[in-house]
Order: sequence, then C-alpha cells, then structure tokens
Amino acid sequence: MSSISLPEGFAPYNVQNLHGDIYVSYAKQDAAKKHPVIKAGLGYVTLFNAIGRFKKELISIVFYIYFLLLSVALLTIVANVFIDC
Repeated sequence: MSSISLPEGFAPYNVQNLHGDIYVSYAKQDAAKKHPVIKAGLGYVTLFNAIGRFKKELISIVFYIYFLLLSVALLTIVANVFIDC
C-alpha cells in the first residue's frame, strides 16, 4: 500500500508525534458524523514521516491499540521528566 485507503465513514480522530514520526488515528463516525464509534475493529492508525509523507498503515483491526500507543508516549514523556530531574 502506498497511500491511505480507508473505508467510507472514517475520519481523522487524533494525531501523535513520536520521535519524529506522525501517527494518525482514524475512527468510524456515527451517523451524524460528529462523534467516533469506539468499538473494536472500527479504527485505523497510519504512520507518516516528519514532512507528512505516508509510510504505512499500522493497525486496521483493533482501534484500542491506538490508546496503547498514546499511553507509551505519555510514559516516555513522564520518564524523561524524572530522568532530567
């Protein structure tokens, strides 16, 4: 895959910069297209480089993995704060 090909009804949900790579999560939208539908299998995470070029699709099965990535990023930040003290 060389570009993003999401099913209809998905929209960007969040963006996270981890060590210069940009992770973008996409969530299935509700019928009103205002809120994400948080449910296993209804999300994607893609990876872009620092200048926005698509690198690869990471996750297309379980949306909750995104929250794991976010948790790891937050733990890394917290660890770096304590190491710098």
